Amino acid sequence: MVTLVSRLRLAGCFATLVLALAYVLSENALAEHINLTTAPYPDIFSDTITINYTPSSSPSNNFVVSGYAESINVAAGTPVDIDDASGNLGGSFNIALSVDESGKVTAGTLDIEGQIGPPLNVSYGSLLHGNIAEFGYPSSSADVPQDQFEFVFTNLTGSLAYLYPEAFVTLSSTANFSGDFTQSYSSSLVATDADTHALPEPGILVLLGSLLPVCVVYSSCRWRRKRLDC
Repeated sequence: MVTLVSRLRLAGCFATLVLALAYVLSENALAEHINLTTAPYPDIFSDTITINYTPSSSPSNNFVVSGYAESINVAAGTPVDIDDASGNLGGSFNIALSVDESGKVTAGTLDIEGQIGPPLNVSYGSLLHGNIAEFGYPSSSADVPQDQFEFVFTNLTGSLAYLYPEAFVTLSSTANFSGDFTQSYSSSLVATDADTHALPEPGILVLLGSLLPVCVVYSSCRWRRKRLDC
C-alpha cells in the first residue's frame, strides 16, 4: 500500500511537470509582447525594414519582414560591418512567417546572409538561420513598447550559430499596427530597425529538469519516512 501511494505521488509530480511544459508550449506565439531579457552581445543590427502581412485562414509565409543586415557587435566596442556578396555594405535580413487570423504563428524562419571582415572573417553565406518558436506583437497601436514585434528563433544554423543558443529579434518603430490579424498590414518606415540578440539556453527546460530530481527525492523520502526517517 505504501509503495502504491509512493508511486501515485511520483506520478502526480511528473504530471505536474508535463502540464507545466504543455502550458508553456501552448502559449507559443499566442502571447502578445514576449518581453525577454537578453545579453547586450552579440547583436546583429538591421535596418530599412519593410513588413507585409496578408490575412489568411490557411496561411503560408503571409507575414514577411525584409531589410539589410548592417553590422554585428560581439562585445563592447565598434560594430563590425556585414557586407553583401559583392562586398557592399548590407547583407540580407529576412523573416517569413505563416500567421493565422488569430495572430497564431504556425511556421516560420529567420534568414540572415552576408560576409564579415576582421576580426570575425566570415565568408559570404548564411550567417544565421532558425525556426520560429515564439511571436510577440502589440495588442493595439497604443501598446507599449510602441508597435514592437518580437520573435524567438531556435534550431539555429549558419556561420554565427555558435554565438546564438537562441535568437531574440525585435522590430522597433513600426507604424500603427492595430493588433488585428484579420486586417492587412504593411510598414516601410526608414526609421524601422531590427536587433537580433542571443538568448541563453531555454530556461523553462532547465527549470523543469531541475525539478525532476526534486520529485524523485520527494517521493522517495515520503515512502522511506516510515522506514528510514529520510
